[in-house]
Amino acid sequence: MGLFLNAHSPTVAEQLAHSGYDWLLVDTQHGPMGYEKLSAMLSAISNGGAKSMVRVGGYDDRPGIQQALDLGADGVLVPYINSAEEARQAVSCTKYPSTGTRSVYFPQRSMNKAGLLEYAGTYNHNGIVALQVETASCIENMAEIAAVRAWIFCSWGRMTCACRWDSMRSMSSRTCTLLRSWEQLLRN
Repeated sequence: MGLFLNAHSPTVAEQLAHSGYDWLLVDTQHGPMGYEKLSAMLSAISNGGAKSMVRVGGYDDRPGIQQALDLGADGVLVPYINSAEEARQAVSCTKYPSTGTRSVYFPQRSMNKAGLLEYAGTYNHNGIVALQVETASCIENMAEIAAVRAWIFCSWGRMTCACRWDSMRSMSSRTCTLLRSWEQLLRN
C-alpha cells in the first residue's frame, strides 16, 4: 500500500513514511520540486522506513532517472510508455553496464549503505523499474512492452494495476487478464 506525493514537503513525506505505508512515490513529473527538494524527500522517506519511488519525466529523461536513483530512490516510475523501444530505453537508463547505460559515480547517497561495488553489483537485479502504460495506443504494443524486463504499471482513470515482469514475460494468464481488463475498459 502506498501513495503518490505531489506536495514538495520532506516533513509530510517523512510523516507518511512513519505511518506504515510500504512505499511512497514522489511525482517529479507533475510535482513542484527540484533535485535539492527531491533529495530531502527521499532522505525523509528512507528515515521513515518506506520504499521510495520517483515518477520521472519520461523514457527520455536520463538526467531525471539518474538523479532520482543516485539520490537514493529505490526505483523509478517512467510514465507514458507506448512502445517496446521506449520501454527498453527507460530500463537501459536505470541499469549499469553491461546490462544498461547508467553511469557510475561514487560517492552518492544510493551507495552509502552498501558501498559502490555492492550497490552497483546488485542494482541491476534488485532495482525497481516501473513502466507506466496509460494510453490507448500502448494497448497495441502491450505484448512487446510486457516482454521488457520491468514492472508494468497500468493506469487509466480510476483503474490501476501492476504486474512483475517475471510473471508477464511468457504472456501468462496474468498478462492475459491484464490485456482483457484493458480491452474491456476500452469498450466501455
